[in-house]
Amino acid sequence: MIYKYLLLSSLLLCPFSTLANNKPSSSEMARLERGGIILKSIPQKGDGSRFQAWAIFDASIKDVGEVLSDFKSYPKFMPDITQTEVLSEKPTIVNYTLGLPMGMEKRYRLSHTVELGKAELKLHWKQVTWNEVALGDSIKDTKGSWHLFEHKINKTLVFYDIYTDPGDVPFGFGWVVDYLSKESVPNVLKNTKAYLNNRSFRK
Repeated sequence: MIYKYLLLSSLLLCPFSTLANNKPSSSEMARLERGGIILKSIPQKGDGSRFQAWAIFDASIKDVGEVLSDFKSYPKFMPDITQTEVLSEKPTIVNYTLGLPMGMEKRYRLSHTVELGKAELKLHWKQVTWNEVALGDSIKDTKGSWHLFEHKINKTLVFYDIYTDPGDVPFGFGWVVDYLSKESVPNVLKNTKAYLNNRSFRK
């Protein structure tokens, strides 16, 4: 499984920051404990947008890590992802197809890596070139990460950080910018949490 390879390869990487300066406040933690999501917009230079979000998943880091690295299963729960194709595991390169409203489709390719720390796990990705896909059929850039922290028994504190620049969009399709960022981030967390809760990933 990809997850097992990622964990083994991560031992060669340096430990990463625990995001001490970005952890939720006590009031935000109380909201997360009640099942809420904390979503923040991070100002950017240029046309791209960046959002960061916190949530608590009712599952262990091991289970969350397995789900997030099971790229073949993303169409089962990730918003708008209709197809994935794992090209390689060393490194992990995956092709994605997004099915958007009004019949719009976007395709892009990501490289995934992982870092393992003490009671922490970070999975991050960046877009890589897919020469066979025209610029108008893809997105200009995307990169981000999942940070997983042990919280309580079988509970994981989750930090999701994503930057997206859809590039030029046709006239009348300006909604794509928000749809691929601000609107999709909460659904990514909600869908992943629900998928873990019903344990569909074990079937």
